[in-house]
Amino acid sequence: DDYYVHRRSMSSGVKNGTLIAERGTIRAVYKYAIDRGMIHYLSLPLFPPLKKGKEQRRLIDVDEYRTIYQCLRSPEFLKDCDRQDQIFRRQLLYLTLVLANTGMRIGECRRLLWGNILKIHKSKGKKRSQWSVEILLDADQTKNKKERKVQGRRGDVFVDLRKLTDFISNDDPVFADFDTGEHLLEVHKHKIYNHWNEMLKITSLDKHKEPPTFYHLRHFYATQRLLAGVRPYFLKENMGCSLKYLEDHYGHV
Repeated sequence: DDYYVHRRSMSSGVKNGTLIAERGTIRAVYKYAIDRGMIHYLSLPLFPPLKKGKEQRRLIDVDEYRTIYQCLRSPEFLKDCDRQDQIFRRQLLYLTLVLANTGMRIGECRRLLWGNILKIHKSKGKKRSQWSVEILLDADQTKNKKERKVQGRRGDVFVDLRKLTDFISNDDPVFADFDTGEHLLEVHKHKIYNHWNEMLKITSLDKHKEPPTFYHLRHFYATQRLLAGVRPYFLKENMGCSLKYLEDHYGHV
């Protein structure tokens, strides 16, 4: 009954949407135990009602994204560390490009395999932004457990990644250690986040009230696609969300 009060005592700025998501997680844990006879069915917790409301997402604008991109690809950032960290930082650049140009969630990129890459297409233009990629995510790789086809820009990123590693079988993770094939976003997840935080310090973006995260790149993608005239129906199909979600979070766009 006091969960919301407890959470706000720990983090005064926590949003109702976050509390509702946590409430769902807690109830899912209890339901797991009830379904297996570990606890009585009446143990399922009841939470006080809480209105989510329409919360606008913190958006990365074009200038912020350009700042992030230019820092991650700068020779100083890629070379000012030992060889292993250079691998992590180069992978971080590729990960950022994929998130910002496909709208996939970080968890979906974490489970992304080479077998999911259906097609990489290069248009007649010379710009890298004119490359495209088509990805088929299996149901167990998505947040809502539904198979989804993703179409995005910057297919050249996947071409570059394949040139840097020998681990390119269908069952190999796209984001893998170039030397060992280990799942980079699982085994070395903390290091990737550490290098992201280092980038934030270099660019002074860490001083923002809400510093950019990987998830903000998904919101950047949604915003830019809407501004480019992509129809909300096609965008929600690509992102694996609902039209109501787009309306609630990007209605102002």
